[in-house]
Amino acid sequence: MSAYKPKNLEKYAEKYGADVINDKSKLFSVVWKPFELNPGNDKTEKDKRTAYIKKFGEERVNQILPHMTAAGKSCQPPINFSFGGTLANTFDTHRLILLAEKHGLDVQDKVIESMFKQYFEQEQWPGRWNLLEESGVKAGIPRGEVEKLKDDDYLKKEVEEEIQQYRNGVSGVPFFIINGIGLSGAQEPDVFNQVFDEVLLKG
Repeated sequence: MSAYKPKNLEKYAEKYGADVINDKSKLFSVVWKPFELNPGNDKTEKDKRTAYIKKFGEERVNQILPHMTAAGKSCQPPINFSFGGTLANTFDTHRLILLAEKHGLDVQDKVIESMFKQYFEQEQWPGRWNLLEESGVKAGIPRGEVEKLKDDDYLKKEVEEEIQQYRNGVSGVPFFIINGIGLSGAQEPDVFNQVFDEVLLKG
């Protein structure tokens, strides 16, 4: 999955009180856009850890995974990263995420949360049809609309257009765009504080 739950971004809302924490739209909206780290992958599932080692090298992977584990435990609520399972082409997940956006950003966020939990914590590949369907329906998308994704062409053009639109200057994830300001990589709350302060000062 080429995405990341912005737990630290949400911590910024604590500066503005409980009403903002309960309703982020009073301060900002989070919209998820597609990015493919490995667009050449097909739908055949491959061992996740083996793929990481192939991409980054075993030494680098052995450095990254403990850091991710520690970072996950520091989040509230914690993210219990697990590094088994499989991965494959992510395009179908992006079609569901776009469909969810059409039903509202809260629905899109629920789909993302479900997919992340499957992939990062439960060692499941969220692109499998049964998991795509589960994520969409549980988030509130009518089953009949989710089933349209069985047609590989459904929302294909729209996702491809968004990938092209947002890929310039982006080489990895997470990547945040806040009123035109780009942030690459996982960031501490203070970084978001600085960017939001800058945006708010500009009005």
